[in-house]
Amino acid sequence: MFRLVILLFVTVMLLVVFNSTYHKPKQAGTTHSLIERENLAFKSVDDSFFPRDLNIVALGDSLTSGFGDQSGRTGYSTILESMLQNQRGVNQASVKNFGIGGLRSEQLLEELNRSTIKYSIQKADYVIVTIGGNDVMKVAQEHILDLTSAPFEKGNQEYLYNLNLIITKIQESNPNAKLFFVGIYNPFAALFAGVPEIEQVIDGWNQTTELVLSSYENTYFIPIADVFKGKEEEFLYVDFIHPNELGYKHMANRILTYVSHYDPSTTYVVAELDEKDY
Repeated sequence: MFRLVILLFVTVMLLVVFNSTYHKPKQAGTTHSLIERENLAFKSVDDSFFPRDLNIVALGDSLTSGFGDQSGRTGYSTILESMLQNQRGVNQASVKNFGIGGLRSEQLLEELNRSTIKYSIQKADYVIVTIGGNDVMKVAQEHILDLTSAPFEKGNQEYLYNLNLIITKIQESNPNAKLFFVGIYNPFAALFAGVPEIEQVIDGWNQTTELVLSSYENTYFIPIADVFKGKEEEFLYVDFIHPNELGYKHMANRILTYVSHYDPSTTYVVAELDEKDY
């Protein structure tokens, strides 16, 4: 009988301790998103304990289709898929590549009406877009004998109009997917050596793109101009416009770096590229 009383007493005390520790009501006015994030990070289980499947949709121009990749793979998307597949927290990584060479922003807007692309976006965790380079090229080709800043500014406004519509369409299909737009780099320096303003055009194009993206939720800009600057001989294909195999590898590495940064639910490891990768 005495043992039974002791057992009941211990049980009651454990219940009191449990309730006071785990069911204490929150005090009004003490919650803060940063604090809650820190607490979640502190209490969360390592994401590799529950590996997840990742679905990625790659949209855009020839930088997505992989033109210039001498390995025969589809550029950065195949490399990125492999990088993600090797992460401890990933069970299966799958990239659906809808890249089309020469695609401009107004054409990508039309592509988003395709049912296969809509369905893939609905299932996607990440949507990665390369667009804008051919918009710049179109302006350059149409004004090849009179390359001033004015036509580029007009072209940029048309591009930004399309960019807003592209973001809206993607988010209508999947408001929860993280959306990444890869900036443009300047291979045009070799093509337009007599036009020093071209660098300013590229920088301005990237800056306005980033500004538009900053007004949307779950939408991020990935700069790559610095990846290629000064490395054109090593990282560009023979046409001096598209990346080569090495260029796409560095591009994929930069994309993974930003995806990891902007997705707090992950702990992706981004490997440093060694000398043989230069």
